[in-house]
Amino acid sequence: MKKLMTIFGAILFASVILTSCGKKASEYEKLTKEYKNVLCNGMGNGSSLSDKTKALQRQLELNKEYEEALKSLPQDEKAKLMMSWANMMAEVAAGKCD
Repeated sequence: MKKLMTIFGAILFASVILTSCGKKASEYEKLTKEYKNVLCNGMGNGSSLSDKTKALQRQLELNKEYEEALKSLPQDEKAKLMMSWANMMAEVAAGKCD
């Protein structure tokens, strides 16, 4: 019984430690900002075709990073990142590329 309680305690302790080490949505703020910059630069009328192609390639890379971030976050942090991403997309759609 004592051995069983020790094992149970170790499992409980490990799960608490691993849960507290989870990532936060705020750690991906740079990703959101870079994605916004890439979208804005790619949409610019003064952008060359080469610049737009590079922007599209980077956009695809960042989109993959975003999807991976969503997989690694707990549900509440995932919702925060999704809201931040949606707000950024709304700003771009409104032409707020400052």
